[in-house]
Amino acid sequence: MKDTSRYYSPELYQLLNTEDAAALLDVSPRLLEKKRQEGNGLPFVRLSPKCVRYRLIDLIKLQEAHLQTNTIYAPSGVPDAPSTTAPEPQPNQKVVPCGAVTREGTGD
Repeated sequence: MKDTSRYYSPELYQLLNTEDAAALLDVSPRLLEKKRQEGNGLPFVRLSPKCVRYRLIDLIKLQEAHLQTNTIYAPSGVPDAPSTTAPEPQPNQKVVPCGAVTREGTGD
């Protein structure tokens, strides 16, 4: 039998619940739920109507897609599907760091 362990690592395909995935990404579980409902979040596995899981490999891919080499443009931390281009900053756009508390609530 051909050895595929070099190309396939079962650990990368482990399934994480919403809370664990959110903790890994340092966002709130509610944010992942909202993005999932809007259809612009991470890929997920629906095991039953109330059982949703995220693959570790997809979380790693999201993190890699948001790696930065400078601080000129820092993404908001919202786990949208990875984009190939950074959006242009809007005039008078308020920039809130990930996890910062604002008057309206948290920056998540």
